[in-house]
This record gives sequence, structure tokens and C-alpha cells, in this order.
Amino acid sequence: MRNVMARLETLAEKASHSGVTLMVDAEQSYFQNAINRLATKLIRKYNTKRPVVYNTYQCYLKDTEDLLSVDLELCRRLGVFHGAKIVRGAYMEQERERALQIGYEDPVHEDRSATSRSYSRCMGRMMDAVKNHGAGLMVATHNEDSVRTATQL
Repeated sequence: MRNVMARLETLAEKASHSGVTLMVDAEQSYFQNAINRLATKLIRKYNTKRPVVYNTYQCYLKDTEDLLSVDLELCRRLGVFHGAKIVRGAYMEQERERALQIGYEDPVHEDRSATSRSYSRCMGRMMDAVKNHGAGLMVATHNEDSVRTATQL
């Protein structure tokens, strides 16, 4: 884990000095807690003057809106800028299959409409954070309605 963090630190340092962003990608939910911890460490250190490090939020997961709220509040309390990349997600079938095999609650929204509603709420929440707190946002989508909404907010 130390090697991973050292490599991420090198990337975040270069991004900070180069005036670009570093987007930490998301994986399956069973890996995501570790990835979120790494991203949060980087955000605390590098997002003091501007959003350099962005964490990825997968809106097909039921807990994403809560996670985004917690992260926004943490950044507010720490006095750092939040950076977020919001996506619908790519691991729905794997997540459902694993939950069924192991016997835990399915972490995925019940359908595409619920995922789209979550995506829209996360996008709106982040657009408010961009306007009011200088947060950074990457709207990552192929969905025409989401693109239209993003350009109207």
C-alpha cells in the first residue's frame, strides 16, 4: 500500500505543479473503500488552493449520494476544495452477481431510471459546490439528457 500511495503522491505533485487535475478512477464496490481513502488523503494534501485531485462517484451504487455528501462536508470542514468525477458506472452485473453469490444486499440501484435520478442529483449537488465553494466537477456521461442538464445548470 505504501508503494501505491507513493506513486499517487508523485502523480498528484506533478498535477499540482503543472496546473492539471488528477482523476482517481473507481472500481467495484468491494475495492472502492480503499480507493476512497487514498483519494481523500490526496485531496486533503493537494486541494488546498484549487481542486487538483478528483475522486470518482459511481451513481449506479445506492450509497453514492451519501458518500458524496460526506465528502463535500469533509472538504468544507477541512477548508479544501472538492473535486468529483461523476459516472453512472460500469460494474452493475458484476456487483449484482457477487452480492447474490456471497449473500449481501445488492448495492446497485434497482433500474436505469433510479441510476439516472441519482446521477442528476449528484450532478446538481456538485454544480452547487462548483458555484458556491470553488469545487471541481467532471461530468462523465454519454447520456444526452445528462449533457443537456449539465449545460443548463
